[in-house]
Amino acid sequence: MTRKKEIDRDKVLDAAEAVILDSGGRNFTLDAVAERAGISKGGLVYTFATKDGLVYAALEREMARFQEAMRRRLGSGPTGPVELVLAHIEEALAEDDASTQMAAFLITALVHAPDMLGPVRRLYRALLDPLRSEHGEVAEVRHALLAVEGIFLLRGLGFAEVSPDELKSVLLHARNIVLAALDRSTGETCDRRIMSKVFVNIGLSLDGYMAPEGMTMENPGYKNWGAKWGALMGWIMNQQYFRENLKFGPGGETGPVNDLVRSTTERIGANIMGKRMFDQGEASWPEAAPFHKPVYVLTNEKREPWVRPGGTTFYFINDGPERALELARESAGSRDIRIAGGADVIQQYLNLGVVDELEIALAPVLFGGGRRLFENLREPGLQFRIDKVLDGPAATHLRYVRK
Repeated sequence: MTRKKEIDRDKVLDAAEAVILDSGGRNFTLDAVAERAGISKGGLVYTFATKDGLVYAALEREMARFQEAMRRRLGSGPTGPVELVLAHIEEALAEDDASTQMAAFLITALVHAPDMLGPVRRLYRALLDPLRSEHGEVAEVRHALLAVEGIFLLRGLGFAEVSPDELKSVLLHARNIVLAALDRSTGETCDRRIMSKVFVNIGLSLDGYMAPEGMTMENPGYKNWGAKWGALMGWIMNQQYFRENLKFGPGGETGPVNDLVRSTTERIGANIMGKRMFDQGEASWPEAAPFHKPVYVLTNEKREPWVRPGGTTFYFINDGPERALELARESAGSRDIRIAGGADVIQQYLNLGVVDELEIALAPVLFGGGRRLFENLREPGLQFRIDKVLDGPAATHLRYVRK
């Protein structure tokens, strides 16, 4: 008897998510998912039975990912219902718009089958039931959460046109209400109750280099590094949000990649970088440096903080990566900390075991030499799993989260 070929469920669910992201769910059919996954429709039906079964499996996986991210934000300390709501809102703020719309599609696609929405119902009960109160801080937190989830579902069902900016504004307002409620209930500032994530966000060549050989701002023609760098990072130069943020003028692409750039930028509360990266940026950044948040520079040089227009202040840290991270956590509050580079700085934080996420834009370019990202790492190293893959015309965007 011929044994049935085993179907990789995660590969199929990745394909389902890609179909949803490509069309906003309009072309979400079993045929489209099977074609994207490279399997037969019969194999898809054998694994998930129905379209609803496929949607349910995708929803379960998406909710598990979101709840794991919430747990990481909460850390290991004591957690009350208000802190849980704050972690929920913080993680929603960190999500890119494509992920938010996909989650809304998966939920609304099962509205006709309420028995399959049990995981969603349990999540909302876990968040809302402990907040049953008609007065005081608890009631304010409950109302803020209801407003956030209401706008999420109205948008997902297509009952209201809500832009990504308006959704972010509602989330930020709700976050402020929850933080204020925590402050009043404890008599102290509560931003640090929710753990910041530490994440790496970089471009990478196919052969594993972050920067080409010979990269110095004085001579872009040396070893053709300027052209190589342009090929590596050209994808971001075309994104509307990036162009607006750096005052490059109107225009640019919109869509899932642009939403990813926006959400990555907006989640950052502080940055950490090395002296070499700072030196090259100092020679090329505009007067209003593009970070608009504190930047901690690892260096042996003693230097006073450098304040730039637009909210960027560079702090020069002589006491090592642990001290820089400690200061970054203090200034980031419950927002996240980006390890910007270079490669040796990222390696130091990987070896310290503090990196929660790796976000890599893998560009179809070969450097043949330069600064490698993954070397000088200790054993045993951190373990990561694939969280998300977003295909773009000029780079493949990969997100790995810590196991």
